[in-house]
Amino acid sequence: MDPSTLAGVVDRRNPEIAPTAKLPKVFKIAILNGGLLLPFQKFNFAVPEVSLWGKYQDSAVAKDDFMPDDVSNMKITLVVNGYDDMRYEYILKRVSTIDLSNDDIDVDTDCTMLEFEAS
Repeated sequence: MDPSTLAGVVDRRNPEIAPTAKLPKVFKIAILNGGLLLPFQKFNFAVPEVSLWGKYQDSAVAKDDFMPDDVSNMKITLVVNGYDDMRYEYILKRVSTIDLSNDDIDVDTDCTMLEFEAS
């Protein structure tokens, strides 16, 4: 490969383009485990079979709110495009077990939801 071609394919930042990101105040992570059937269409995680995020808002479905001592100080740091001055920190505020079962589909997967808030 000649030098001019190599220079064109190397991934590097353009200093004239400012990176931007508008991150949410609340950041949620769903941990799915223990089951054979995931609550999504086969080969397509963009199409859920159950309303995971909507169910989380319903306190009757969020069965167990708990905060284990060993994760009470957990935080997540997100950095936009490698720029250290665009660093966002989230602190763990809530851990819940979510019931994914519904009338249409028998989901045997367990779900633990971690909720972080921007600090």
